[in-house]
Amino acid sequence: MLVVSACGGAGLGVPAEETSPSEQGEETVGIPVHLTTSTGRAAANHDGVYCAWVGTSYVLRDAEGVIVAEGDVESSIEGDAQVGGEQAQIGTVRESDPYECRMDFRIEDVPVSDFYEIAVSTDVLPLLEGEEAAGELTAQDTFSLEEGKLPDVELEFSG
Repeated sequence: MLVVSACGGAGLGVPAEETSPSEQGEETVGIPVHLTTSTGRAAANHDGVYCAWVGTSYVLRDAEGVIVAEGDVESSIEGDAQVGGEQAQIGTVRESDPYECRMDFRIEDVPVSDFYEIAVSTDVLPLLEGEEAAGELTAQDTFSLEEGKLPDVELEFSG
């Protein structure tokens, strides 16, 4: 069973640390990330308006391969969602036929680097209610500063 209640708002992708890089005087950036999928196995369609992503997390590395941010994805749409009793993040259904779901989030307070690599993983949802997750899907990308600005990161899950 999929249960969703939502409202608009800005989500934050990185849990607060004791001292963030910006509080230490380092230059930081926020990175917008857009996840899309064409499969209901990555994001369950709730009602043709909202969809739900379960177990979605990210790892962001800088040019030296050092992890600069990691954590659970927090959707820019605030609200409570569950799929099969598990907490989920809310996305929006952009198309019904063919199916397309999108979820946006933002990674804040990232130390500036010339180059980044991001990996986002999400649970493969079970075909039948009561089954366990059927593994993970992972999408990766590399990106860099373009004229001093970071691009929006677009990742697509298929499966």
